[in-house]
Amino acid sequence: SVEYTWTMNIDQATWEQITAAHELQVAHIVVNHWKAFAKHRLDALRVKNAENAEFMAKVQWRTVLLHKVLKAWKIYTAWHQQAYQEKQEAKRKRARYLVAQATAAHQFFVLRGVWHTWRCRLQERLHYQRRAAHAHAQYQRRMEAQTFQCWS
Repeated sequence: SVEYTWTMNIDQATWEQITAAHELQVAHIVVNHWKAFAKHRLDALRVKNAENAEFMAKVQWRTVLLHKVLKAWKIYTAWHQQAYQEKQEAKRKRARYLVAQATAAHQFFVLRGVWHTWRCRLQERLHYQRRAAHAHAQYQRRMEAQTFQCWS
């Protein structure tokens, strides 16, 4: 409350002078602080730039190395993929060959079975035809013998 009354006793022009002087003083302090901060920051950035240049050289070297590794990896994977595809193609060819072989073997066995069945039936028919011819011949001989007996 004392401060309040004290400020009230000062006229407007004086108050403005004090305020302006105070603001000027504060501005000087702020500017000096900013100058010091900017100088400190600049020095820090110079050091940092030197470190950065060294760091960037390392990064560049590592990047080159990484590109070489990636190129080698691409070449290796391309070779590996080609080898894998060739292996798969060989497997497919082998599978096709085995399927063709199995199909041929199956057809052979089917044809052999057909041939065997046909030959067996033919032999049976021939056998029955021979028996029938033999029986017919016997029958004819008996008939002839009976006929001969009858006539004699």
